[in-house]
Amino acid sequence: MVDGVIQRFEFCYELAWKTVKYFLDYQGIEEVKSPRTAFREAHTYGLIENGDEWIDMLTDRNKTSYTYDEELAKRIYNKIKSSHFKNLKDLYSVISKEELKE
Repeated sequence: MVDGVIQRFEFCYELAWKTVKYFLDYQGIEEVKSPRTAFREAHTYGLIENGDEWIDMLTDRNKTSYTYDEELAKRIYNKIKSSHFKNLKDLYSVISKEELKE
């Protein structure tokens, strides 16, 4: 189950940062080329509240790409449950409301 949750987290994370990139580009912020820049700009723009947690999410995503360590997987799984999932849901809510304004 842990590996399945992590795999879905990876997918959702990639979708989230690319959505932020496209959203910011649509708003005229075109210098976004990386997830770190996307989250920094999203925090400045008000799309996300917890910029540090998003950078932590980026770090966890990078860790899942390079190696599989059971203890690391459990720690990341617990962070997905405790904060990453909430942050992803919050981003979805904010972007959904922004789209309704258009």
